[in-house]
Amino acid sequence: MGHEARMNLRQNAVLLTGNSPLIGAALAAVVVLLLAFGGPVRPATDPPGFAAAGATNPAETRLTATGDAQFAAWAPDGRTLLYTRWSRTEPISTGWQVVTDLWQTHPDGKRHDLLASNAAYPAYSPDGKGLAYLSFLGQGRGDLWILENGARKRLARADWGRALSWTGRGVLASQDGRPTLLRPDRAAPDGVSAQGLPWPEGVRLYPSPAGDAAAQVRPDGISLWNARGAPVKTIAAGPGARVGDLAWSPDGTKLAYFVQGTSEGPELWVADVAEGRERRLIKGDLELFSTPSWSPDSRSLALSRTPTGSAVSDWSEIWLVNADGSGFERITHDEQEHSAPAWSPDGRWLAFNRHGDVWLLDVGKARSMAREPLSPVKASTVVTPTLMSRSAASRLRSTTPGHQGPVNWPRGVSLPSSAGSGSAWAQAAMTPTVQYRMYLP
Repeated sequence: MGHEARMNLRQNAVLLTGNSPLIGAALAAVVVLLLAFGGPVRPATDPPGFAAAGATNPAETRLTATGDAQFAAWAPDGRTLLYTRWSRTEPISTGWQVVTDLWQTHPDGKRHDLLASNAAYPAYSPDGKGLAYLSFLGQGRGDLWILENGARKRLARADWGRALSWTGRGVLASQDGRPTLLRPDRAAPDGVSAQGLPWPEGVRLYPSPAGDAAAQVRPDGISLWNARGAPVKTIAAGPGARVGDLAWSPDGTKLAYFVQGTSEGPELWVADVAEGRERRLIKGDLELFSTPSWSPDSRSLALSRTPTGSAVSDWSEIWLVNADGSGFERITHDEQEHSAPAWSPDGRWLAFNRHGDVWLLDVGKARSMAREPLSPVKASTVVTPTLMSRSAASRLRSTTPGHQGPVNWPRGVSLPSSAGSGSAWAQAAMTPTVQYRMYLP
């Protein structure tokens, strides 16, 4: 049941009740049951204060309001973007598989079009004229479809759960664990050419933008393979460290990746593919990093940083850093979710997810707001303290519009003295008009 249908149901119940409390109570019970059992998999409601807080940030634009959406991809020309919505669940051997539908919208969010049902892992062709995606079949299998000029065509069977990549050579998918290059071919018996690639089988590969190389994540580092299947380079992560997700730069010259070592937090590294030189850009503390997103010019990266702890698990803020390690800056400060940021092709926007919806961040406006001078804020009522790491607490900021800097503790606030080494007590405070966070430096 969609959001509009839910609203109509509530309105009709109000109209039918009239002045009879008995009829009103009966219809209210029916409405509750219908909403409970006939609705989508996830609720379309926002957490308290979420919509109001998001609407006050002039750098942010909300594209969806369904509570079940997730950003999927930008079109190469940047005029549209894709997102998925939950459709249904299917039983599988390990539990349940969420089946999604694929939608398209514009950066202004005024028009939304359903492109395909049962669709996931979308990948655009380099010229933007074709769109590949997988539909779920079950038992680890999927169908690979091509959507072009409004027509849909099944291309081949493929392994489910492996992301697609479309390069100038064709669509790279996985078939029976083997990397395979697929492309339409009228001369082939079944209309498709399938070329097995000489890369490792049964592992997750990250093909380069040109499709002429691939990176493989190993427990101890990264292996690079050329188009002939020969290993050309190994990037070591260091003793006791492991590599997380990685991302190729759009020009194919660099790799950005996370390393989780023996220390408490993750690290963001960038390696030069040709020379193998590595540079550590960010060293985190007790927090999580999102997969980095390269800017279109391959000069900088965006990522979200989320402090650990139940009280702050959904406070992910967006940071930017140049590929040489300079220009490290935080551009969001409102203590809400800004997960999985992804650059638009023109570099103006960062798409991100927040509580089951897709949002856009105007990078230029966000940078200007982040650099505004601080204004004084006076606190009144202080509520329950929350224990977190000192580095996580030091990154908390005010949610007051126009005030994105650190806030000092008000006088007279008493705090527990047993915070422990490396920790700080963070509290929420409220003025008559705004709500914000405070921390002990």
